Amino acid sequence: MIQRVGDLEITYDMDFQRREWRIQRIGWGLMALFAVAALLGLFGGGPLSSATAGKEGSDFWVEYNRFLRLTKTTEVHIYIQSDADRIRFWMDRDYLTSMELVRTTPPVERAETTSDRVYFVFPQSRPGEPVQITFFLRPLKSTIASGQIGIDNRSTLDYTQIIYP
Repeated sequence: MIQRVGDLEITYDMDFQRREWRIQRIGWGLMALFAVAALLGLFGGGPLSSATAGKEGSDFWVEYNRFLRLTKTTEVHIYIQSDADRIRFWMDRDYLTSMELVRTTPPVERAETTSDRVYFVFPQSRPGEPVQITFFLRPLKSTIASGQIGIDNRSTLDYTQIIYP
């Protein structure tokens, strides 16, 4: 049906137009939500992405990112205070199978494996002082990777990372 609007003769469907405007507003809202989520770190670096397992400043804690991108290297920082001349701790083997270990800082002195854990031994240059050990890891598959890190006869820390494609 052709209607006259001012000097123009046009066809329009006002009900359709209102539905289209409503869908546009919903789309704008969703885009705004995605932008806010990205700024907060839901898709990578940001305040929601950084996490700590254990109590910071204690004898043993871990800092890591909750949200990772597939094949992008991430860092897991492990802080241990020990009086021994060697630091020995373990990581969950299932977690490590979903990651590629690129390197560690300082370098690993020795690694030992069992059916469910991988033990890492690092030299301790200054016994009694906290040591930071950094694992550089690259995710191998999109998944929710849950892991544990522990020290024998001491605490065990749990953490979870979401790996996006």
